Amino acid sequence: MENEELIRRQMADTRESLTEKLETLEEKVSHSVSAIKESVSHVKDAVDLRVQVRRHPWLILGGAVACGFVVEKILLGLAEHSPNGASAASPAGGGWFRSFESELHQLRGLALGTLLGTVREIVSEQVPPHMAGKLRNILDAATAKAGGEPIPASDWSEAQACVQERSGT
Repeated sequence: MENEELIRRQMADTRESLTEKLETLEEKVSHSVSAIKESVSHVKDAVDLRVQVRRHPWLILGGAVACGFVVEKILLGLAEHSPNGASAASPAGGGWFRSFESELHQLRGLALGTLLGTVREIVSEQVPPHMAGKLRNILDAATAKAGGEPIPASDWSEAQACVQERSGT
């Protein structure tokens, strides 16, 4: 009888110990699952272009302009070293690049105008009002000299309002 009682007590202790261990394990698994879900959420945000544009609009704009310049340089390099040995810049060069030269030039001007117009507006907001007009004129002239098309301040303001409206801020 004593043996039976001892065995029952040991079984109850073992059951209680197992229950505690299972609860601890369940808690650890639950914390791990939560941490994994949070990590996945952060990774999704990190690769979600819309989220990144909302968080870093100026960085994205600058990166897009920089990518445009790199692509232009690559295309110019490909066109200048065409297989037939003729330069795309020369009248004999021709090729597919030449057929898009006008559009690429317009895109370059638009990109420069957008980038420098953005710089113009950001800087203009930070200087005293009596300097803002002169500064805008100087930056518009620099934009034109660089080959860009200065965008009107009203266009920039409308674009900024659209971005804010879409992001809900």
